[in-house]
Amino acid sequence: MKKELISSAAQKVKPEIKQNVKKNLAITEQIFEILESKGWTQKDLAKKMGKHESEVSKWLSGLHNLTVKTITKLEVVLGEDIILTPTEAQKQYQETKSTTVEVSRVIRSKRKMLDSVQPVYDWQKNSSVDTFKIA
Repeated sequence: MKKELISSAAQKVKPEIKQNVKKNLAITEQIFEILESKGWTQKDLAKKMGKHESEVSKWLSGLHNLTVKTITKLEVVLGEDIILTPTEAQKQYQETKSTTVEVSRVIRSKRKMLDSVQPVYDWQKNSSVDTFKIA
């Protein structure tokens, strides 16, 4: 009886309400992850935002309807994005991908340089000469 009642009530919830709750929970989860990565508590966040801890606690309950203005203020204080549009996410992905390719190129270049010096180092290590200078 109890399960049927809960199931019946859940089926009556409008899809937009379900989607709203899902997004609110995703946003608060993202905020908690950022706080954890910074070693901050809700109290720290409240202090940095000039808010009461109870207000921040309400925001982070996952049930509060955060405004874009509040989310933007949170992003500024946290120094990280909380929400990205698909276009912004794609742009960041491309920038990260480009940076990764460049870093890989530099590493390969340095590795080649080190590989060319390795035989000289091996010779120095195995020779009876105490010091060796590369001109």
